Amino acid sequence: MIIARGTTPTVVCKIPDSTSLDDISEIWFSITQNGKLVVDKIYTNGDVFIDQEQHTIAASLTQTETLKLTNTEPRPFFGLRILYSDGHVIASRTRKSSIVFVQEIAKEGIIA
Repeated sequence: MIIARGTTPTVVCKIPDSTSLDDISEIWFSITQNGKLVVDKIYTNGDVFIDQEQHTIAASLTQTETLKLTNTEPRPFFGLRILYSDGHVIASRTRKSSIVFVQEIAKEGIIA
């Protein structure tokens, strides 16, 4: 995945059909870089969205959030954690597809 700094992308994660999207209490979508939490989105705050038909989970990022990402090693990576109403928790695996490549921009800062 490539994210340009200072943009407002929506990250869409295809969830395996074998993973239930029913009875979810909470979802955390996080981006970490250099051991620090850079982006933290929460389902019950309205930051994370479920599409039952497409079997996806999505989160939209703000300019401020993408400006926190840097184009340095180690690369940022994202992950999902899902809490079901029965207390069961699952998490995505960190793998090559969860690594974020950051595209630099010519003009730094938030535009309105």
